Amino acid sequence: MEEDKWWWDFEDDDNFLVKATRRCIEQILLPYVDCNMIWNVLLPRKHLFGECEIAAHTWASVSQWVEMQVPFHLPLLSLLSWPESLIITKISREILQVIVKTTLWVLWKYRNNVLFGNNGKGNELIFDMVVDYSFLWFSSRNRKAFLSWSEWLKNPLISM
Repeated sequence: MEEDKWWWDFEDDDNFLVKATRRCIEQILLPYVDCNMIWNVLLPRKHLFGECEIAAHTWASVSQWVEMQVPFHLPLLSLLSWPESLIITKISREILQVIVKTTLWVLWKYRNNVLFGNNGKGNELIFDMVVDYSFLWFSSRNRKAFLSWSEWLKNPLISM
C-alpha cells in the first residue's frame, strides 16, 4: 500500500508558504471583476464600505439626509458602535443604527451583484435603497414609534 503524502505545487521548492497560498488565490483562483470602481473580492472592507467612489458617494448622501456627518472611514466595528457614542435620543440612536447597518448591507449587496454577474448596474439607486430598506426595517420592528414615510424622507432623526 502506498503512503499518503501531500505536496505543494505552487512554489519551485515545494515548500508550503502562506504568502504563496495568498498569491495563488489572488492571481489564479479568484476572478477579477472589471468595474469603474474595481469591486474585487480582494478589496479590504475599509475600501468596500467607504473609500471607493460609489460607497463614499452613498455615505455622503446618507450624511446629508440625516444632517450629520457619518464617519464611514472608521473601522467596521467602530462604525457600527458609533451611534452609541452620540448624545441623541434613544429612538434617534436606534434609527441611526438601522441606517448605518442598512447602508452597509446595501453596499455589500451591490458588490455581490457586480461580482456574481446578477446585475452590475443601478449604483445610482443605492441611496434610494438605503432610504427604502431602512424605513421598512425600522418601522416593522418599532411599531410604537410611528414615523410617516414623508417624515422619513425629510430626515428621520428630526421627526423623532
